[in-house]
Parts: sequence; structure tokens; C-alpha cells
Amino acid sequence: MYKKPISTHLRTFFVYSIHALFIYASLLILFAVFRLIILLFFNVDPEIYSQTGDLIKAFFTGFRFDTMVICYGLFPVMILNFIGIFTFLWGNTYFAALKKIYHVYYTILILGMLFISVVDIYFYNFFMTRINILIFGFVEDDTVAVVKAIWADYPVIWIGVGLIVSAWLAYRLTGAIQNIKMKRFCLSLPAYILLLPALGFLFLLGARGGFAFYPLRINDAIVSQCGFINTIVPNGVYALKTAFKDRKEQDIHIDTGKTMRKYGFKSPAEAVSLYTGHAVTENADSLKATLIAHTPINKFLEQHPPHVVFIQMESLSEHFIRLHHKETFNLLGALEDVLPHCVHFTHFLSATDATIHTLEALLLNSPMTPISQSVYMDKTLDTSAAKPFKDKGYHTAFITSGKLGWRNLDKFIPNQYFDQTEGSVHLEESLQQVSSNEWGVYDEFLFKRIYDLLNRNKTRPQFIFGLTITNHTPYSLPDTYEPYPVHIPDDLKSGLSAGEKHAQIHFSTYQYANDCLGRFISAIIDSPLGENTIIAASGDHSARRVFNYPEVNLLQKLAVPFILYIPEKYREKLELPDTTQFASHKDVFPTIYNLALSDASYVKSGGDLFDKEALAGNFAISGYKLEMNDNGCVLYDVRPEYYVWSNKERTELKPAQEADVPRLNKDMERAKAYTASMIYLVQEELQEKARKE
Repeated sequence: MYKKPISTHLRTFFVYSIHALFIYASLLILFAVFRLIILLFFNVDPEIYSQTGDLIKAFFTGFRFDTMVICYGLFPVMILNFIGIFTFLWGNTYFAALKKIYHVYYTILILGMLFISVVDIYFYNFFMTRINILIFGFVEDDTVAVVKAIWADYPVIWIGVGLIVSAWLAYRLTGAIQNIKMKRFCLSLPAYILLLPALGFLFLLGARGGFAFYPLRINDAIVSQCGFINTIVPNGVYALKTAFKDRKEQDIHIDTGKTMRKYGFKSPAEAVSLYTGHAVTENADSLKATLIAHTPINKFLEQHPPHVVFIQMESLSEHFIRLHHKETFNLLGALEDVLPHCVHFTHFLSATDATIHTLEALLLNSPMTPISQSVYMDKTLDTSAAKPFKDKGYHTAFITSGKLGWRNLDKFIPNQYFDQTEGSVHLEESLQQVSSNEWGVYDEFLFKRIYDLLNRNKTRPQFIFGLTITNHTPYSLPDTYEPYPVHIPDDLKSGLSAGEKHAQIHFSTYQYANDCLGRFISAIIDSPLGENTIIAASGDHSARRVFNYPEVNLLQKLAVPFILYIPEKYREKLELPDTTQFASHKDVFPTIYNLALSDASYVKSGGDLFDKEALAGNFAISGYKLEMNDNGCVLYDVRPEYYVWSNKERTELKPAQEADVPRLNKDMERAKAYTASMIYLVQEELQEKARKE
């Protein structure tokens, strides 16, 4: 008695499944369009178009990623369709209800994937990468300021209008698809029954992304030696899914075994031995002792301890410094006049590409971040960069022109061996005629406050860690500032990624930040403080959303300057270092400690850049997924990508040949060992504090 209903319901099941197939095809086209947009609008290397084979692989693998994402989106549809086969007498009513539900669901599905794809495009336009964990900064940062920045920098109204129109079009499209009757689709019951498992198999195959033993994963996106081609493979939805996975894995934990497995080591001893070059036993005290270094005894420093100021500058790009022209394209302001009096490292990378992660890398020597937004936010860590100064009797201060509530700095910083912590509110109360933007007060007031603090406390050496914020979107300048000329050269305009108007205000704000730093260094030099104040400055990351950089220009894309002003009496016995040596933020404080402190213990996070012997084999690391040195560069976020230098200045890269890979692979393993060792040191300390509690 049920043959007829089952046959009817099977036919309806397949009709509805064919409707879903049309939705699948529509979404495939959507993702392909956005893949083309990235290829056509963000590619800056014409040679890429000649790599036809790799591009075909990229689009085919992209099709597999798209199919996987769409199948997951259609999974509820297939389940509800399947249930409908067995609804028997009330099946018609059930499928009629499903049709209405699907009309709304398909519209939401299309609109949702469209919205994520649009976000992905603008995210790429800003960060030059697909959606990643930085997307969570929207809620973890100062959300109001982020929203205002988005409003200022992007055509939010037009995007909104476009999405509304797209929603209407999606609703009409899904309605038209559902009205396809397919009257000729009428098969026998055995044929339907045979097609059912075939359809299920194809759906599961699509959801896995292929026939391989493992489902399609992000490392399958590496289809070429060209990083940009690999970039276009995933779609925005899969990139967002990967971001959630990475965010979960980045959660602060104290499981050292998990850390070792992540970086490919059997034990902490294996990682520490490889990083330091010294065999070490599997003993916590021995491991920690191996990761601690000491500055030499220096009677002069004991009798004349210098003030030390380190400034973490927002978006300070080394590439922009190279573009400076005093008369027409002035990007340095007052910094130009003081740079000759400083040591300026040019082949230098930031720890990460996000402010909070770089701050914790510099301040805590921790690749595992953000600790300030974890349950350990109030824990004092002996890996703090301020501790060696505190141990030597320094007054320590952390001063930011931003809001102290940002990323829980108000709860976090005071516990990291700082005697004094100040933010924008403190600066507004301490100084007169202070002006501000969305993120806090302008940089000039931060430098004025630091100068005042150095002048007021003349009986005790001071260590001050400063954090600037002005050179951040939405870019703005104080009304009192008179910019130097910034006329973008014609030969640069073609390489701009976000338009001339955006670049103009970005360059002007960059100039302002450098001008403030230059005026501060100049004021110190021209005052009695110039005799005993060491000043260091570096960028939290390079500039974003100005230029598109081809893979060969990774150094220009990522490099930040490391600038050191050292008073004459503290540099008399120093040999000028190679300022083009590859280094990164891990080397900042080891260098400063050796310049300023006698017989001080500190975390062996890197090397003293003035010590040639100690720096043999040194490397730069960025994002804990890119290693760069004299041999070349390795990107190892997913699957290693190897490059070697193509010019003697070591500024241009090219894909490595097979003979170069073993050497570069060895460099990569040491970078991983460094990362694992630093995380181990922090985790051991957190474990110890947990045991005491």
C-alpha cells in the first residue's frame, strides 16, 4: 500500500535535491568570481599569468574547497529531504512546508556566503592575506574604534546597499529555482532506490573534498611555489573556518607536551638543544638555565646606569623609509635629521603582524598570545623585559597614548615588573591642551610625557616602554600639525592597493609619527639627558593597505626599522654592527641589556646585535611562521615554501631549487625550536604559579 507514496516522495526528494544542485552551482559561480577578483585586482606580478598549470591547479583545488563548504551548507537540506521520503501519508504537507523553509534558507545561505566573501576581499585589501585570526580583533580590540575605522576607510553604505540588493536577487533566484518542476523527471521505484546511495556518495565525496584518505585541509591549498597563487585557492568561508580553528589552538594553555607536538619535537630538551646549540638534559631547572643569558660585568655601567626608552611604533614600515624624499615626498619629518646619529637596522622583522601579539612578544618573550586576554592576565612572569631593569634598581614605566582598557592592559601590565602604568587618561590629566583621535591621544603627547618623566626623576635610572597609536586607521592628524610635502611619485601610484586618497593620508600620518619620534630624540640629544639616555624604536608591524607586494618582495612587505640612539660614552668601545644583518624583535632586548646593564640575567630570546661571534647563524622570525636569514626565507605556516636571495643586497627573493631546500629546512627547524623553547619557558612559569596556588 506504500509503494505509491514512497515513489512519489522519492521523486520529490530528487526534485528538491536537484534544486539544491542549482543552488550549489550558483554558489560555485559566486566563489569563482571572488577568486578572480583577487587574481585580477591584487596580483602585482605579470609573470603569474604565464604559470598556466599552477593557475589551473589553483582553480581546480579552489573548486574542491568551494564544493566542501557548499556541501556543509546544504547538509541540513539533504537531511530534511531524506526524512521526507518516510513521511508517508503526510509527506505532501511536509514537502510543501520544506519548500517555504528552503526559500528563506537558500536566500540566507547565499547572502551569508556573499557577505563573508566581501569581508574576505576587504580583509585581504588591508592585511594582504585571506581571513585569519586577526579578524577577531573586531571584538577583542576597541570595537567602537574599529567600527569607526571601518566606517572611515570603506564604502560601508554602498556595501550595505549592495547586500540588500543581493538579498532581493538571491530571494528571486531561489524562488525561480524552486519553481522548476522537472515534470519529465519520473523514474521507476528501483531506479530511484539505485540513485539514492549514488547521490549520498557524491554528497559525502563533496563534503570531504575528494577521494583522499584525509578530508581536504588547508595545507592542500599549497599548489604552487608561488605564494600568491596559493593565496587564491581557499574561499572566504573556508578561510574563516580556519581562523576559528587557529584561534582555538592559540588559546593560552600550559600543556608543554601539546606545544612540543605542535612544533614537531619529542621533548622540550630536544627543542632547547636545537635552538641554543647546547645539549641539555630533560630537567626543568637545566632547561630554564640554558634559556637564560647574562650580560658581562661592566664597572662603567654599574657606576653610570643609563636611562633606557623603548618605543613600539604603530605600523612603522622600513620600506617607507626607503621611499623618503625630503623636498617632495617627505615621510620622515624630524627623524631624517637624527637618523645619522643612530644605528639603523634595515633587514629587521617584527615579531608578528598585530599590535598586541607583538607587544607580548617583546614584553614577555612569548609567542603564545594574547596572555593579557586569558585567565593568566594578572600573573607576573619572570620572562618580562622589564625584570632585568627592575632587578638592577631601575624605575620602570609603561606609557601608551592609547586606552589602558584596551586588551586588558590595565590589569596585565602592572603585574609585569612595571612601577608605573599610564594610558591616554593619565596623559590628558598630566599634560595641557591634549588632543586625541579614536584610539587615544596623539603621539606627540606620549613623547612629551616620557620626556617629562625622564627630567623629573634624575636620581634613579629609568626604563620606559612606550606604545604609540596615531599611525592607525582611521588616519587623522592633530589640527596643530603642519605636514611636510607628501606628493606621491607617479611611479608609485600604479602599485597602490587602496587608492591614492587613502595612501595620501596614510603617508601623512606615517610622517607625523616619525616626526614625533625624531623631535623626541632630538630633544633628548640637545638636553643633558642626551649624555645618558639610550633610545630604541621599532614598528609593531609594517604598514598595511598601501602597496601590493609580490612574493619576491617579502622583505619590503614585512620589514620594520630598529633604530638605536646610543650616547657617545656608551658606544665608545662598541664596534659598529652590520646594520643589514637579518634580525627581528627577539633580538631587541638582548641588544639593549648588553648596552645598558652589567651582570644582568635575561631570557635568551635572541642575540646582541653588536656581538658578531654570538650572532653567527642568527635569523629573523615573523609571525612564528616565517624565517629569514642570509640563506633565504622559509614560510612554514601550512606547508613549507622555500626562497633564496636573487641579489647581493638580499632584498629580492626567488623560489629555491631542490639543492637549497635542505639548508633552508635546517633553518626552519631552528626557528621552530626557538618558538617551542620560548613557549616552554612561559608555560613552565605558569605551571609553577598554578602549583603554588
